[in-house]
Amino acid sequence: MNPMTYLTSPDSLFGWIEWILFISQIVLLLVGGYFAFLFRDANEIKLQALQRFGYVLLALGAIGTLLGGLKLGLVAPFDTRLWLALVMLFEIALGVYAVIYSRTTYREQLAARPTPTRKQASATSRKQVAGNASTPVRPVEVPVPRVAAGRRDARRDRKRRKR
Repeated sequence: MNPMTYLTSPDSLFGWIEWILFISQIVLLLVGGYFAFLFRDANEIKLQALQRFGYVLLALGAIGTLLGGLKLGLVAPFDTRLWLALVMLFEIALGVYAVIYSRTTYREQLAARPTPTRKQASATSRKQVAGNASTPVRPVEVPVPRVAAGRRDARRDRKRRKR
């Protein structure tokens, strides 16, 4: 059978391949929503890259879920195998692009990012410590009422007094 005839002929059966593709579209929709709106990271470059990736996954997952639902509902122009195959083709292309991006552009952006050296970080921490050193503060000891307690509490109180 000709592949174009196979992909464009109407099919009333929603087989196991279509179910796998339909469920994968729903999963991609959810993963795209997580990366686009809920994912947080301290690395700003990684956060921006995954948000952009999430928006594209969200869009492709929504389109795939919509087309899968239309095929499941046997809506006339969308009851062919072509639509889910096209969406899967775009998702495979997105996966290839993501791999290429992570191996080239993302690494270049990370390398170009200025990172604080140890001297800068220690100087900053020394300034904070020096500001606090001018006014020494001693903790105020609050008397703890003696209660008939067990050995554990007595030992804990002795350790507190030794500090």
